[in-house]
Amino acid sequence: MASSIEQRLGNYHLTRLLGRGGFANVYYGEHIYLKTPAAIKVLNVQITHNEHEKFLTEARIAAKLTHPHIISILEFGVENDTPYLVMDYAARGTLRQRYPKATRLTPAQVVPYLKQIASALQYTHDQRLIHRDIKPENMLLGSNDDLLLSDFGIAVVVQNIEKPGSEQQVVGTIAYMAPEQLRGDPGPACDQYALGAVIYEWLCGDPPFYGSFTEVAVQHALVPPLSLSKRSPEIPATVDEVVMIALAKDPQSRFKSITAFATAFEQACQVEQAAHLPFLPASVQTEKPAGTGKRLSRRVIVAGAIGAAGLVAGGALAWKTFSQDLINLLAARPPGGIPALTSGTTLYTYHGHALVQEVGWSHDGKRIASAGDNVQIWDATTGGHGLILRVASYQGSYMPGTSYFSAMAWSPDGKFIAAASFPENGKAEIHLWSASTGQTIYVYRGTQDSYVASLAWSPDSKLIATATSTVQVWRATTGEQLAIYKGHLSSINAVAWSPDGRSIVSADGDTVHPGGGTVHVWDVATASTRLIYRGHPDPVVAVAWSPDGTLIASGGRSDDSIQKADPNDNTVQVWRPDSTKPLLIYHEHMGMVRSVAWSPDGKHIASGSTVFTGTAKHTALVWDAKSGRTILNYLGHNHAAYSGVSALAWSPDGKLIASAGVDKTVQIWKAI
Repeated sequence: MASSIEQRLGNYHLTRLLGRGGFANVYYGEHIYLKTPAAIKVLNVQITHNEHEKFLTEARIAAKLTHPHIISILEFGVENDTPYLVMDYAARGTLRQRYPKATRLTPAQVVPYLKQIASALQYTHDQRLIHRDIKPENMLLGSNDDLLLSDFGIAVVVQNIEKPGSEQQVVGTIAYMAPEQLRGDPGPACDQYALGAVIYEWLCGDPPFYGSFTEVAVQHALVPPLSLSKRSPEIPATVDEVVMIALAKDPQSRFKSITAFATAFEQACQVEQAAHLPFLPASVQTEKPAGTGKRLSRRVIVAGAIGAAGLVAGGALAWKTFSQDLINLLAARPPGGIPALTSGTTLYTYHGHALVQEVGWSHDGKRIASAGDNVQIWDATTGGHGLILRVASYQGSYMPGTSYFSAMAWSPDGKFIAAASFPENGKAEIHLWSASTGQTIYVYRGTQDSYVASLAWSPDSKLIATATSTVQVWRATTGEQLAIYKGHLSSINAVAWSPDGRSIVSADGDTVHPGGGTVHVWDVATASTRLIYRGHPDPVVAVAWSPDGTLIASGGRSDDSIQKADPNDNTVQVWRPDSTKPLLIYHEHMGMVRSVAWSPDGKHIASGSTVFTGTAKHTALVWDAKSGRTILNYLGHNHAAYSGVSALAWSPDGKLIASAGVDKTVQIWKAI
């Protein structure tokens, strides 16, 4: 701003710069006549004469906010086309200055701050206004160390005085920005999300997400934050869950109001304190969660509430009443841990993708890798985010001209993730990353096609087989090509490596051209065909070896997903790798079979199908590998317009299944 404005604005003399921000600079000022201090916020925009009234209208709205925890606007105006606001000066600074980055607060320390900020926000929301930029830098300390929330209305003022037709900037601070605010659709719930992110940072010392602006924005939109209990085991599970509700991606899944959030947080802290009173009677002693990320049971919370109620004299605290409110609140949330459940029960639903094609477990069963619009690694029991390996440009279409990841696999030793990108143009690439750090190890560009339908690791985690118009076998970390199998006459849809590493099974079938699919068993060392299986009347899109290598399961996909033109359409067939006759044909799928997986003990098979004509009777089925008897019908991926499972995988212990659905979720459920 010009030097003349730097010296004086309205009735205030500006003496020094207090701070710079994305929307404005803040100066220390003094009233020329009254000699009273003030903070003058000078906006970083130049407005035309016609826009003066628009600014003044917005500033009047902000100035009318009167609340003990909102900084007061004393004056506002426009000078030399530069808008400015004069506010009370808070000499004690901000909460960011009091608690620098990486500082950790206890839940008890957070409670009074949360209550004051929530009170200010609730008042503002009741006035049909939102803040849009909640962060520690905007929380000022008053003379009695009470909090004063600043910058109310500043974001609105900046956005509303932009010229019509100009590209509007996203208002807010990316570290705390709600997904709907990033989409340009902010509401009161975005202030709750931002406050939840601030509290998350206070409790564990780190914000929910790190990275560039784009990386953090993508994580806000798609990836659940790592649970607080995972970052800091001393944080109570009840407190953790309350914060995670405030950080829900969907605004409708958060608390109904900012006051409800503050109340639930305070109650969670008090229940936890009650649970740790050293002289609780043995009959009501509470227990700690078995592990991080697991929700407290109703019995645990009730026990803590009853124990505390008996110890508070004269009813000074209504423990039972507010604890029941918290119980009701937490009971309505989806489970974050693994209680004792019956087969087919959904343990966790992961909503981090706009498209999900593949899913796989780490060798220790603790993490999940999923791929589609991007490749992500996350905690298998809590959904806590670990890594986003790469973001593609998927925009809701399977058609050429959009990028996504068409195939993905976790190496058997758990060290690497390999995924094939389907580019906007050009040839497909296979990206190899470290599963622990996300670092790129190698990018294979030896494919001659734009689409890789499937890829598989060798059992020793040294080689990768990729399916395009041929099957290529190459060294994972160097790209050295070792073999090419050219025995297929149509596009190759699936590939799997035998447990002993000597053979590969690959399946073909083109849905564009009529005719059945074939499954080839061939020798890796010589790339020579051992057997061709022709039992499917339709393209074969899924293959899997039994754990002992004696059997193969293959899944067919009919073009007609409503009625079967052939009895063996949409079936899973089990056969020996040295025989062309099926041992078992499983007919229970009504739609196209897209995925097949053996249980680790070889006794069961899980298969997933897709129907694009409405709610399906079967999406994922678990059945006996010898008799074909159906054990479980999982319907977790049903959708109003289409239903089904694009990929599924057993956990290493054989107790759980992770399934990737066309409903854009990954669901973890009890297998048998």
